[in-house]
Amino acid sequence: MSIANNFPEIRPSLNLDFANVKALDSRVTFSRPTVGTYYDGKSVAKAEENLVLYSQEFENAAWTKQSVTVTANTVVAPDGTTTAETFTNSATTTAFWVYRSIASTPISSSLSVFAKKGTTEFLGLGSSNAGGGSAVFNLDTGVVSSTAYVTASIQSVGNGWYRCSIRNDTFAGTYFIISVLESDAGAGAIGSYTGTGKDLYIWGAQLEQRDTVTAYTPTTTQPITNYIPTLLTAPANTARFDHNPTTGESLGLLVEEQRTNLLVRSEEFDNAYWIKNDSTITPNAVVAPDGSLTADKLVENTATIQHLVGQDIFVGVLSNYTVSYSVYVKPNGRNWCILQVVSGGVVYSTVWINIQTGTIGSTLNSGVSNVTHSVKNAGNGFYKVGITATLSSVPTGIIKAQVWLATSDSNTTYTGDGYSGIFIWGAQLEAGAFPTSYIKTEASQVTRSADNASMTGANFSEWYRQDEGTVYVDYAAEQTNGSPWELTQDGANRMVTVSGANAVFLVLIANSFVVSNLNFVNQPPAKWASAFKSGNYGVSYNGSTALTNNYGSTLTNVSVLQIGASTGGNVALNGTIKKIAYYPQRLTNTQLQALTS
Repeated sequence: MSIANNFPEIRPSLNLDFANVKALDSRVTFSRPTVGTYYDGKSVAKAEENLVLYSQEFENAAWTKQSVTVTANTVVAPDGTTTAETFTNSATTTAFWVYRSIASTPISSSLSVFAKKGTTEFLGLGSSNAGGGSAVFNLDTGVVSSTAYVTASIQSVGNGWYRCSIRNDTFAGTYFIISVLESDAGAGAIGSYTGTGKDLYIWGAQLEQRDTVTAYTPTTTQPITNYIPTLLTAPANTARFDHNPTTGESLGLLVEEQRTNLLVRSEEFDNAYWIKNDSTITPNAVVAPDGSLTADKLVENTATIQHLVGQDIFVGVLSNYTVSYSVYVKPNGRNWCILQVVSGGVVYSTVWINIQTGTIGSTLNSGVSNVTHSVKNAGNGFYKVGITATLSSVPTGIIKAQVWLATSDSNTTYTGDGYSGIFIWGAQLEAGAFPTSYIKTEASQVTRSADNASMTGANFSEWYRQDEGTVYVDYAAEQTNGSPWELTQDGANRMVTVSGANAVFLVLIANSFVVSNLNFVNQPPAKWASAFKSGNYGVSYNGSTALTNNYGSTLTNVSVLQIGASTGGNVALNGTIKKIAYYPQRLTNTQLQALTS
């Protein structure tokens, strides 16, 4: 007989299908006095975008040339490649530009290009013609000389290069125009004049349908618009139904213990709280996992040394202190980063992570124990990387949480090129044996309260049978000793499922003593069915043959279902629950096996 034929015919009297319903049963009491973050499995934000084709190949026929000569691949571009091009005017009286039509000119758009002075220092950038919106940029002084119908900005990116951009809510034309000028012609920035054969250098054109330019993304034959899964914020006292950000899988109800992000300015690495060692930070360079333009760019300088950013946090002089440090990172010229927690200079835990492939490399530890590492795909090239370690001591009371740049596995010191690095966002240092969901901080540390969910009173008694029953749960936990459910009479008398160290237990506690204990060893959290009747207990795990024993009587006055926690010590699951179901009957062992298959 197949397992399917052994499913129970009796229907559950309680069926909390969190993963599919994505809402709390009205009988569940829930609280979390603070906000919390989660993924809803559907919300995305526009990330990188470039609607201009052949964005750094101005010699291509897709770009129309008017009285200019474009010489390809003549100088080193801002990304270190020899792909920037020389843009030379001719000795005639006309307008001197390269331009290309675009399929449509979006409202609220930003045009940008990288430019460097040659024998002339003036660049013109426009949408169609002088009346359609344009600006003149002085590549010698690094200022916007003049504008017409646009908002313009100029930003130094090193080695004489500037990123020049304009924005207009109502671009009139359908052309992206880049002009070489010999002076500031005012409102007629891309108008005509008499040329004398002067030149400048250009690279990396970009058109984005938004108000602010973001990190440059090259194109060839197709436009690019990328999207990132959006990390959302749930209001206080609102349950979170979490999802895998990349697959969209519904993971169910998220239940976490209280945690505090000890780092301040968690998204502002340009702030003075963050110490930069032979590196620089460009703020708000790319769209972050929460959909905002708040992810920063960490860039190495040209010294032969370590290149990193970090923050020092005072936690007090401690011993055997367990911390988890996590941050969101994305490649930007460097595919490796190093996560490090340091205490007193001699106690440290270090891990190399390939953030191109999302894999863990080498590790280096001194004076630490219980070390674990994590890499979770957050979508669109971002990974949430984490390190957990128990520090043998914090002799000075200070912990250093750092992110280093690396060129390869095990590499720490190298000669930087001045432009490579990574994108970085959402740093978090917390006291605990695993990283939890992101907690944003600004000027001070922030605490996320614990999630509490339960059923009591008539909401409980209407479905629960005191003398026998079966509880089924489908869950995943981040820690050991977390509890997906507990049935309790009071603190001294309860029945609980616990995810222990490399095992899962069904524990019956009477008068504070363990009277029955069934466990499966070396099993990951997943599907678990627990059946009970006086002197007749059974459990099955992930389709396994049921374990049984005949110890102990059932509790006689159970009044509370605690969801995702245990009242005995209030141990939170720190994970997600897809489903909890209660059958008002001690199901057979074969039925337990069928339920968990």
